[in-house]
Amino acid sequence: MYKNNKISILIPVFNEQDSINQLYNELLANIDKKYIYEIIFVNDGSVDQSKNKILEIIKNNQYVKLIDFYKNRGKSVALNEGFKSISGNILITLDADLQDDPKEIDRFIAKINEGYGMISGWKK
Repeated sequence: MYKNNKISILIPVFNEQDSINQLYNELLANIDKKYIYEIIFVNDGSVDQSKNKILEIIKNNQYVKLIDFYKNRGKSVALNEGFKSISGNILITLDADLQDDPKEIDRFIAKINEGYGMISGWKK
């Protein structure tokens, strides 16, 4: 099972300067001290301060990484590039605009630990 393995959280970002810090803080509240983790932000050519906010986070957390595109290439390309860079045994993708709730991570991990190979969620 995956209880002690590393989780990779992959977050494509496009002009999300207003939500990045809140998302990061919510992530830490839900994963720090519970899991071995890495957080990979993929900056998809943002023209706002998204990249700078991520770089500030990286200064204080060695488990956060940045993949930076110079121009917007789209969410699927950003995710694909991120998939190539993960080192965890479990991958979780989240949107940077706070549509996905980091509080759900434990529920996804629990299902993986029950033996499911892939978990997908949607809002009701």
